[in-house]
Amino acid sequence: MGPVHPTGTRDPSGAPGLARGLLSAPPRPRTDSRTSGGLRTSVMREKHVLVADDERHTRVTLSLVFRRAGFRVTAAEDGQQALDRVAEALRRSQSFDLLVLDIQMPGLTGIELVEALGRLGATFPILLITGYRDQDRAEDLGRKFCVEYAEKPFEPDELMGHVERVLARFEREQRERAGAAS
Repeated sequence: MGPVHPTGTRDPSGAPGLARGLLSAPPRPRTDSRTSGGLRTSVMREKHVLVADDERHTRVTLSLVFRRAGFRVTAAEDGQQALDRVAEALRRSQSFDLLVLDIQMPGLTGIELVEALGRLGATFPILLITGYRDQDRAEDLGRKFCVEYAEKPFEPDELMGHVERVLARFEREQRERAGAAS
């Protein structure tokens, strides 16, 4: 039987899942030049990520992966709590460098949260994650916002690959907007 999916179900594909890949591997030593997924330590230092997932196990595991990669982590149990944390950070003239949002959450879903942030004019690089088949909606959001999509289960290195892509895309889009404005 396959590994346990973060939702507690078995992954029929037999592919290793997020928790299994993270928890069975020893921590990687941190160096000055590289860390998980090939991201440069300097890129990750001082980066602040908001992780929103209603499944405690997944939220804690994701937080651990990001902390090991050098991120500062704030966690939220659902979409509304995530929206509240983003609003509070913006009121304090602070922000997040990355939002990692589960798509399926009670109350305010990850997709509804992205749309709400868009209505507020807030822009962030966003990684949407799900254990369900929501790729069409996530890809539609990706055309409007800086969104990357990852389907659970995934390995920590796969997660960091998604993070690297969405951060690079966001930085590129910010440079293009700045160039168009000048």
